[in-house]
Amino acid sequence: MKNISFKRLINLPVLFLILGILLQVASLIIYISTGVDEFNDALSKEVLTFSIITLVIGLILVVLRFLSLDELKIFSGNFNVFIYLDYVLALFAFTFYIVSKINYIVNIIVSIDGTKVSFAFVLTITTLVISFLLLLVSGLLFKKLTKKEEGGQRNEI
Repeated sequence: MKNISFKRLINLPVLFLILGILLQVASLIIYISTGVDEFNDALSKEVLTFSIITLVIGLILVVLRFLSLDELKIFSGNFNVFIYLDYVLALFAFTFYIVSKINYIVNIIVSIDGTKVSFAFVLTITTLVISFLLLLVSGLLFKKLTKKEEGGQRNEI
């Protein structure tokens, strides 16, 4: 097991993971502050649940990587699978956000009460989409990073 080091956090996959988590936080804050409107009388429990679980798992993954615990035998080289799980949960949060705003979307498309899309809606959609895309790319790149690290260790021995 390697020493605790910030160098383990300064690589592209982990930076994408951290950025994805930060954007998930931003989307959650925007959703909580603007989610209740004339089309929705309450916040979606599913959006809140999946966003919070995504944040918790993402933070745990960053801490495990920082503490070099991602190399434990329980992960057996499949740490990126947990990043993919985080991606899927973020995708669920996005999907349930769309479902919770379906009346608003239909209202805009049909031009019943309005024809303009709100800035908060666009910002929330954008942060959610970029967040789950960053988590997906992080998982893909982390698999390559793991192979590279294993190859470097074999060459050192």
